[in-house]
Amino acid sequence: MYVLTRNASKSARKEFSASIWVPKFRSKYTRRYVRLTVIRDKVESLIGFAVKAGKVVYGADTLESYKKRYHIIFLCNTATENTKKKVIAVAEKKHVPVVLSENVLENTVGRKNCKVVAVLDKQMSEAMLARLGENYRLIGSEVR
Repeated sequence: MYVLTRNASKSARKEFSASIWVPKFRSKYTRRYVRLTVIRDKVESLIGFAVKAGKVVYGADTLESYKKRYHIIFLCNTATENTKKKVIAVAEKKHVPVVLSENVLENTVGRKNCKVVAVLDKQMSEAMLARLGENYRLIGSEVR
């Protein structure tokens, strides 16, 4: 994920981007907001759409106890080894692909300390699998 200021090059602006307003503190009583452009890849934007639609399950413990079917699991690179083992075991049991994300999932999802995300919607998960880029690595690909 790259952060560009307003004076970014035109070629970088042609890529898919999202705008974020960040407060810039000037003096004691006034606050001015600066617009930063964050370049996101297609998978991150699809995860954001799934979060907005409520088609996401958060956390490794929730995955074990969740009764319904989920179609893809995203695992953050900064997750601990025990969490990775637990998620991979659940994925093998339910025959779901696991994708290891190089990007921090906390920023994508908008939740603090979020390491595991499972997508419930089948069409969104198929679109995510089709558009995996260089920042994502498929760990388990057993799909029923």
